[in-house]
Amino acid sequence: MALGLAVVTLTGLTGLGGCVYPTRGAFWGRMSDQLRGNPGEALDPPRLRMGAMPFDAWYSPLILLGPSDVTEHRYRQGWWVGPAGDSPRGILYARRAGFLDLAHTRNAMDLTRFVYTPVLKAIESGRGAVRLMSVEPDVYHVRLADGQELSPVLQRELARKIAGRIAYLMTTWHEVATWHGYKGAGVFTERPSAFSYDDAASHMVGVAAAMDALEQEPRLNRFNAAATAALARQLVLLEALPGEVAAKRVNAVKGRWWANSLPQLRVVHLGLPDETLWARTLDDVEVATWT
Repeated sequence: MALGLAVVTLTGLTGLGGCVYPTRGAFWGRMSDQLRGNPGEALDPPRLRMGAMPFDAWYSPLILLGPSDVTEHRYRQGWWVGPAGDSPRGILYARRAGFLDLAHTRNAMDLTRFVYTPVLKAIESGRGAVRLMSVEPDVYHVRLADGQELSPVLQRELARKIAGRIAYLMTTWHEVATWHGYKGAGVFTERPSAFSYDDAASHMVGVAAAMDALEQEPRLNRFNAAATAALARQLVLLEALPGEVAAKRVNAVKGRWWANSLPQLRVVHLGLPDETLWARTLDDVEVATWT
């Protein structure tokens, strides 16, 4: 189907490294867009959660979690800046996924849900373009083929797949931006954590869980319950282990994957189906690749 191919372009990223409203991008410009209520646009994505490092750092004390610590998911959108209320931040370890940052996983889940709504509406109405503004001041322009003649089931299926792809692109672009010095709160760079070895896997798990949730429960007002169950299924599938086992894994890679409060291993993957996931240390020595 031609609709299966969504063309996405990225513009903006104004204020790179500069002072911006925390997690909301250019405040007044975003407020203006909200008041205009332009059709075919999604300009108020979920807030970012605070991530954690997969080791003990002076700026991010190690917090290890087990599957039993992962509670209800709560989709957070809009100007909400308070606690997420769904579970503590921290690091999980799964036998089939490695280190997972729960905040990054939940953020990827929310972004998938956020993108799904305007994409589905565009497909249903035959509107060929959607403009999405992510949590950084960057703008994604999505062009879609006409899907009005497709069945509702197929429309939802394509919307899920496109939303997952774009959400993963958004999470990856966040890592690119922070690698080049983007300051989400306008003060401190997040470069130390950019492409740390827990990020790509965390984003993949979150997107997979959200797509599963949207398939099982298309009613968006019940997304939280569906997402909670979907994430639990993902953690079982990936064989998430208790926190005490995660601690042993953290120590096992000390000096190789992390040292001196910094990740020595960076993992990059853009989410393309034929792309190899590659990991390199800071001295550019290839450690491993996965297909």
